[in-house]
Amino acid sequence: MTPFSKLYRLDEVIQPTGDWISKIPKKLVYFYVLIKEIIKANIVVAKIVIKPKIDIKPGIIAVPIRTKTNIGITGIANTITLTPGTLTVDISEDKSVLYVHSIDATDPQGVRDSIRDDLEHYVLEAFE
Repeated sequence: MTPFSKLYRLDEVIQPTGDWISKIPKKLVYFYVLIKEIIKANIVVAKIVIKPKIDIKPGIIAVPIRTKTNIGITGIANTITLTPGTLTVDISEDKSVLYVHSIDATDPQGVRDSIRDDLEHYVLEAFE
């Protein structure tokens, strides 16, 4: 497994080119979506904590990712980890699958779809 510390170098991130500047609106959309997802996830986690009977099934889910760039992988992994209830645990050797711990893994495909549709899409738009 590849350690996350080797995924990206700072010189790959800081490149103030025309492309970077043109993606500022997409980065703003990404941050808006991230904040919205963090709020939604906080509400879900709070409901789980408040319930007298916790009916969850935590687990680790393999989540295929579309990006192959280090900045894209790091962005997706960090976004997943910032969202309450999920934590990126590891990445496959070929950098095509993230292993994500979910506080409620009763619907693994739902977790994968949520990561792909609600998080990964915006990371790819903003950072690749």
